[in-house]
Amino acid sequence: MGGQCVECYLTSNLPSSVEDKPWVWADSFEPPSRFRKRTISDEETIALSRAVLDSRSEPSADGKSLWLLLENDRYEIPLTAEAIDKLALRTGILVGKWLVYRPREEIDSAWLAIARATFNKTLGRGAKVSTSEENKAKRHVICIYTRNFLDLEDVKRVRGLLRDMGFIEPLCYKPDIYTYLDIYSGTTKLSPCRYRE
Repeated sequence: MGGQCVECYLTSNLPSSVEDKPWVWADSFEPPSRFRKRTISDEETIALSRAVLDSRSEPSADGKSLWLLLENDRYEIPLTAEAIDKLALRTGILVGKWLVYRPREEIDSAWLAIARATFNKTLGRGAKVSTSEENKAKRHVICIYTRNFLDLEDVKRVRGLLRDMGFIEPLCYKPDIYTYLDIYSGTTKLSPCRYRE
């Protein structure tokens, strides 16, 4: 944040009034090396990682799998949580996020609570909120990140803290690899919510 105080940053970047960028971020300033470790570092794994991160995938004709488009080849992944978990472990793409939705009139107070907890290293590794530029509708999303969507203890810890903060409605937890693979409601048969509670 370039020496700017956290409170100054937060109050000058309220999501309901920011119109020149799509997201406002809060970071716990954890070292990035803790978030992304490949279990295998062969050429194919590196190519798979690049294809995922570049969102180079397409669904199969029957909708039961995804094709990752490699430079000179295609790699088929069954469209199941188990297969995508294995791909995530192999490539080290393990970050995920809880999704909190709020109408415009509630977004600033919800964001301030989550951002302060993130900067204080109480919640996950980081958080972001959609702004007025990103969301022309009257609803915003806050993403609260965890390091590893397969670490159920940490995923549930963050959900418990969000519940303690007053976010008691059912929330969706979505792994980033699902976002990279274009797994959204209506785009595939697999639910974009890996966990819901």
